[in-house]
Amino acid sequence: MLAFPEQEIDVLIQEFPGTIAVGFKDLQSGTVFLRNADQAMTVASVCKIAVMITLFDAVEKKRLALTDRYRVTDDISRCGTGLLKQCQDNPELSLGDYCRLMMANSDNIATDMLINALTPELINQCMEQLGLQHTRTSMTLGAWHYLMRGSVETPSRENDELLLAKKLTGDADKTLPYSGSLKNNVASVADLLEIIELIYSGKLISESASQHMHAMMEACPGGRFREYLSADIRTATKTGGSERIQSEAGIVYLPSGPMLAVVLSLSDKSEENLYIGADYIGKICKIVYQSFAPQSVVHS
Repeated sequence: MLAFPEQEIDVLIQEFPGTIAVGFKDLQSGTVFLRNADQAMTVASVCKIAVMITLFDAVEKKRLALTDRYRVTDDISRCGTGLLKQCQDNPELSLGDYCRLMMANSDNIATDMLINALTPELINQCMEQLGLQHTRTSMTLGAWHYLMRGSVETPSRENDELLLAKKLTGDADKTLPYSGSLKNNVASVADLLEIIELIYSGKLISESASQHMHAMMEACPGGRFREYLSADIRTATKTGGSERIQSEAGIVYLPSGPMLAVVLSLSDKSEENLYIGADYIGKICKIVYQSFAPQSVVHS
């Protein structure tokens, strides 16, 4: 039976300048590798998985429809990743299209439109009902980025300009966006492995909902999970990154069989380590791929 290279992975975990949580599950054999798996960690855009799940749960319960249309409001931050920030006017899209943009393009405007339509309370209630104790999305991405500057101001174009100029400040708790507090946007490796396996097996909400969610994750271009992978290997993932915070979760379709993978990292505050978590995600995945499907590995 194929086995995880535990010692090699542990060396990387121990040398990482910060906190890193790791989880892999080979669905072919059922073999699992877990480190810090029950620790709630800040996850940046990986929190969008919880938003997607809650949307499909609300649609299944007929609270909303994917065809419901919402116009982007002025209290949505235009900062961060995505395509919609290029729009000069406030576009109107369906909830389904917002979700597609959120997953495939990691669009923060689309995400915040969904969070406002669903509400953080409903998202967190959905996570609780699924039995996920360490996964919460408690604020919009706009509010989250503002809070990094200590501001609790309502997002606006004027405040966005101040944020980008690093002139938006305040006395709020700047450490909260980096913490594992359930008041933050957080998840754990164990929670993410559980819900991604349910999506893979068609058992999350409904078979149809699972298929739709899997397709949306497959549209994500992928991050460091793909760094050392041959281009022909399929993935269905969600990436997240904001300087010290680097994370990724999803499925890698190795020749040896589907592999669930989650790596969440928070590096220390030193300038040289701001983005180092992304490098470690790639390195850890490469070690796993080499053990299970060496033919899928490319050396960059």
